[in-house]
Amino acid sequence: MNQAHTNTERKWEQVFVLSLPRAGSTLLRLLLDTHPAICCPGELDLGNLVERLYHSLYYSSGQLLECDEAERSAWTTRQVRATIEGFMKPYARAKGKQLWAEKTPSNLAHADALQRTFPDAAFLCLHRHPLDLLRSGFESTRFGKLKFDLWDYQSGVDFCIEQASALLQFEKANRDRCFRLYYEDIVKDGATVLTKAFHFLGLESDPEIVKTAFNTKHEHGPGDPKAEFASRIYNTSIGRGAEIVTLLSDVSAASKNRLKDLIVELGYPQTDLVPAVEKERTNDNGPRVTFKSVEELFSTHFPARLQRKNDLQGSVKFLVKGNGGGAWTIKLDQDPAVFAPVNEESDCTIMIKSDDLLKLATGELNVGECYLQAKLRVAGNEALAISLGRTLFA
Repeated sequence: MNQAHTNTERKWEQVFVLSLPRAGSTLLRLLLDTHPAICCPGELDLGNLVERLYHSLYYSSGQLLECDEAERSAWTTRQVRATIEGFMKPYARAKGKQLWAEKTPSNLAHADALQRTFPDAAFLCLHRHPLDLLRSGFESTRFGKLKFDLWDYQSGVDFCIEQASALLQFEKANRDRCFRLYYEDIVKDGATVLTKAFHFLGLESDPEIVKTAFNTKHEHGPGDPKAEFASRIYNTSIGRGAEIVTLLSDVSAASKNRLKDLIVELGYPQTDLVPAVEKERTNDNGPRVTFKSVEELFSTHFPARLQRKNDLQGSVKFLVKGNGGGAWTIKLDQDPAVFAPVNEESDCTIMIKSDDLLKLATGELNVGECYLQAKLRVAGNEALAISLGRTLFA
């Protein structure tokens, strides 16, 4: 499905990921940040910053210039670019990287301002099947974990149509600067997709990036916690959009028709949006290991996990509710880490039900998904919780 544009002769200075929310931009961010030539931090909201800086500069210092409006606008744009590069270039140099990339989904609303301000920037345009995207968005906003609201199905569908259409229009108007990616292709064959993307950026590729991305240290920052907590690329979310077809009964016929057209325009198979009998999903990640109790996790399974890789510092307390629950404190500063069935003061506290913790350990649940659904709560050092989660639930 990937449509690669080839323009490797051009030298890019920045990279912007353009996508809708829930399209997989945090996963792409981790993969890009693993490349030895690219640094891609958490969401910086640079598109919004560019527009606000332009407004402030244009109507302050810009008004003091004795020139026409075109020259005033060009001067302001240069000042905005210099301001952003003033902290992003040193950041990239400190990381030992050649390029910096930015992936905030809201940048799509400021894409035109970004392409004007950064004439030598490349754009990675990330798409996902609209139904899968909508399902993920509805699920996340239902529990109040994201900053935008898609809980109204009509508004959610209209938002998806409007934003995806805007992204397609931007691609058409800036073909030489855009490379299209699909979330599904990244999940199914990330190495091949990334090879083409890095070729477009004029960079060498590393087929091991998909494997090493989750063992590489990335700066903590805003983004999808499901990807932050992940220990590998999961394929269980592909095709789940079919689950929400029955929920779209109140969406207008006009919006449904536009959504169907959008699905085809993006290159996905035609969809009738007619509810179907839910089919059992399979997980091709292999057979799951089972555990008899929460105590077994803390006495045997988790210590074995940390023994293989324990570069963490601090202490974490688990408060587990439900059958077989209790309090366990892990002291990570010691080697090997010390597990104690006590309720002690710690740097971080993780609260979860026993059934959900057992499902996390077997891989039946994803840590980020539990967080989004409020099945898991974190108090204290959230970055430590993320790092520990990657180790315990890989």
